[in-house]
Amino acid sequence: MTVNRQWLLAARPSGMIGPQNFKYVETPIPEIRSGEVLVKNLFLSFDPTQRGWMVDREGYLPYGTPENTIHHRLNLRRAMSKE
Repeated sequence: MTVNRQWLLAARPSGMIGPQNFKYVETPIPEIRSGEVLVKNLFLSFDPTQRGWMVDREGYLPYGTPENTIHHRLNLRRAMSKE
């Protein structure tokens, strides 16, 4: 079975970032709709700037990462299929 593996921001950090700030989930891959592409992430970056994206404040991104959503990061991806 093919699954969508995600690291979500479980809670905004205060102080040092740790495992308590993230949640790993697996969900079914949704049906690809017209104009969409299914990609496979090959590499995920984890950069110091992401610390700023985890807080709820204005920055060069218009908002911080909302809790229980996928955290912003750079990826190297491969297209698997398209509609």
